Amino acid sequence: MNKMQPNFLILGPPKCASSSLHFYLSQHPEVFMSKVKETNFFTRDYEKGIEFYKSYFSQATKEKAIGESTPSYSFLPFAADRIQKHYPDMKLILCFRNPVERAFSNWLMLWDAGVEKATFREALEINLKQMEYVSFDGEQGANIWNNRVHNIDKGEKWVRMYIQAGMYSEILKVYFQRFKRENIKYIFMEDFKSDFDASIQSIYRFIGVDDSFQVPVKEEQNYYYNRKLYRSLNRIIGIKSVRFISGVLPKEFRNSLKQKKNKVKKTITISSQDKSFAAHIYRNEIEELEKLLNKNLDHWK
Repeated sequence: MNKMQPNFLILGPPKCASSSLHFYLSQHPEVFMSKVKETNFFTRDYEKGIEFYKSYFSQATKEKAIGESTPSYSFLPFAADRIQKHYPDMKLILCFRNPVERAFSNWLMLWDAGVEKATFREALEINLKQMEYVSFDGEQGANIWNNRVHNIDKGEKWVRMYIQAGMYSEILKVYFQRFKRENIKYIFMEDFKSDFDASIQSIYRFIGVDDSFQVPVKEEQNYYYNRKLYRSLNRIIGIKSVRFISGVLPKEFRNSLKQKKNKVKKTITISSQDKSFAAHIYRNEIEELEKLLNKNLDHWK
């Protein structure tokens, strides 16, 4: 039986620097990060049991902080329930960015992979409709989440989460209800970029490791799928098969499926009309977050 267990999680949300944060923390000598960046245990693999989950941390030795990063945990209440059940004292890290930019980045990643067929505006409109009847509370919510891509080529039957993943006040309320507030750390991506050292040091202190350590490699860890190759494989063998083989084949093959994000963003940007449409969706949510955190977020509006 493996005795090593995690004591902190990077919850996301998606496209909010969780990959980079996972990479930065993994360089600290007092931190062990799971080799699999997204275990998805509390969402996809929960039925395999907690001992299976602990196997991700079996190589940890004397590290003070042991963690993993799964961005979808942030916006799925059933995942919060499961984490609280097994680890009520877990420390949790969230990173927030402009929700419109986050949603567009999320859409662009999936569109590049050939998963998303709708335009950004269409995808948001579908998402809004689905929010009227789709809930991710409880085990019923878990079933909906884990079956969300079974009909991925049939339009609205694929459940979108572009909007919910950027509803940060709702995300925080879910976790505030289940965990002590002092066990929840949230940072803002703009602060992370403007003062990297201060931000990473605050995280070191939060998880209880030496905050004088300097990250030796600070290159941002953020990629989009190689559009041409990924889409070709999707058509031939299907998206589930692509996801499987990209997780088990050698690193060289996995890297061939990816390309640096700046190679994509130079060619595709959000239109002013779509930006305004998305900003309107998030206006009340941003105001609620301002009240919750007592922080001015006018620059997001």
